Amino acid sequence: MFQLKKALNGGVLLLGFGAVCFAPAAIAGKPWQRIDVPDSMTVLLADGSEREVSPSCSGGPTLINPEMPPSPDNLKPADTNFAFFVQQGNPNRILFFMDGGGACWNAETCIGSPLIGESTYVQTVDGMIGDLANIGGVLDSDNPGNPFANYTKVFVPYCTGDIHFGTRDAEYELTTDEGSLSWTIHHRGVDNLLATIHMLNTSVSRNGKRLAVDFASAKDVTVTGLSAGGYGATLAFGYIAEETSPRTRLNLISDSAMGVQTDDFYGQVIYDGSGDERWGFADGLPSWVPAFSDPDVFLGGATGNALAFKPLMFQALGDYRPEARLASVSPNLDGVQIQFYAASLPSAQQPISPSEWYAGLQYIVQQTASVPNYRFFIEEGSFHTFLASDEHLYGVGALGVSLRDWINAMIKPGNRAWDSLDAGEPALQ
Repeated sequence: MFQLKKALNGGVLLLGFGAVCFAPAAIAGKPWQRIDVPDSMTVLLADGSEREVSPSCSGGPTLINPEMPPSPDNLKPADTNFAFFVQQGNPNRILFFMDGGGACWNAETCIGSPLIGESTYVQTVDGMIGDLANIGGVLDSDNPGNPFANYTKVFVPYCTGDIHFGTRDAEYELTTDEGSLSWTIHHRGVDNLLATIHMLNTSVSRNGKRLAVDFASAKDVTVTGLSAGGYGATLAFGYIAEETSPRTRLNLISDSAMGVQTDDFYGQVIYDGSGDERWGFADGLPSWVPAFSDPDVFLGGATGNALAFKPLMFQALGDYRPEARLASVSPNLDGVQIQFYAASLPSAQQPISPSEWYAGLQYIVQQTASVPNYRFFIEEGSFHTFLASDEHLYGVGALGVSLRDWINAMIKPGNRAWDSLDAGEPALQ
């Protein structure tokens, strides 16, 4: 997975999904608090209903003895304990940040990769090693140029392999030369999200101090995430927006999670009408968003055209909160997104041309452009993710406008110009 240095240098990794993973650390006197989450709990949703959830990391296979070669006999479930992190800042301003870190959706990606020595996604919270004291981008509270420097920050790790969409456990079976190997993966991204929101609302903390995270009284709430977390942020927005007051300024920024995917992938893991989809996404939609009230009707809108999924998500959220501002940001030749798209194709259709992925990106942003409160920011480059990188947050940007300046225009009150920016078609060899 991405280490901090690679993230800051804009490196890419096969199926890395922007796996910029951090551990709690002190930042100029502002400590990050780790909040451990029980493995089962009843959460109270914003509409007053209750839901039983099972927060968990995936429990995916990891090596028993790292010194020995990967094999079925040298595998054990990874740690399943989930936790989230909070850094106190201005209680009236909240940044809700969802991490990225790979994905798995079949036996080869959920089980098979450890047998060749590498997981395709981050499996544990404790494995997210980094140094927040050195991180840049929107999580840097010491940089006055950061639009979110003084915000209270909530950091939601990612360890479920389901781009934060999952509500169920799934059994995968892999056939190897030594026989068949079955493994249960806990795709519980939605459960982790709901547990995080519930515990913030009930002010749970490790040391007994009240957490200053009150969505209902906040004046400004931005929900964001990178890569896998960029997908998760679009789901989280519906839950968090319902916790806020009508006066709250709401923003959603989905980083490097454009939704260029295949119909086959969509049907296997998100929706095919059977109820057997890998991640159980239909059960994770907040029912108070009008378009989500009938999941079969909503998700069926992208059946046969998976590229319609992200436009439909933004249309639903835009109709639900027309006063909010919604955004997608992406490089125009993102190496990780291209690799993920390729990996979701049948082997007979590989390799793909990067221009195929770019065409999908353009289809998606043009379809979503009809949503009145949505804008997109497409920068030239093959790097992956902006929000945890000073280089890509403050750099040249799209058409000479840095993403930092574009976000400032998006989130600050007043009548600042905030328009879609597109660097255009990438130069392909």
